[in-house]
Amino acid sequence: MSVEVRELIIRTSVNAAEEKTTATSGKQQATRKGIYDGLDSLLELIKNKNER
Repeated sequence: MSVEVRELIIRTSVNAAEEKTTATSGKQQATRKGIYDGLDSLLELIKNKNER
């Protein structure tokens, strides 16, 4: 059974002042990398789907 995604909404909030004062831990960096890898994979799937 296939699933069609018609709309994808991604919301984020960045607090620049807090980012400057706090250091990012290794765990947070690993989590961010995982999120970025997942988004890259999703975008690649969407790109391939649109090429068909």
